Amino acid sequence: MRPGIDVITPPARLAGARAVLADAIERRACPAACVEVGTSAGPVWREALGTLTWDDDAPRAEVGTVFDLASLTKVIATT
Repeated sequence: MRPGIDVITPPARLAGARAVLADAIERRACPAACVEVGTSAGPVWREALGTLTWDDDAPRAEVGTVFDLASLTKVIATT
């Protein structure tokens, strides 16, 4: 967790995107998600949802949670 990072509640126009993330977590596609959406003026939505593992006592994800994305490099680079 990186201290000093505030949650920014999504504006109404992004409610659908938040619902997609919440649904993915509920359906157990992933235990957690962190999102940041912004414009050139700065962030408009910053939030963490879910927990770090499926364990009942798992810590909640926070906006400063760092995720390892190394396994996505080939998928993103070739599509």
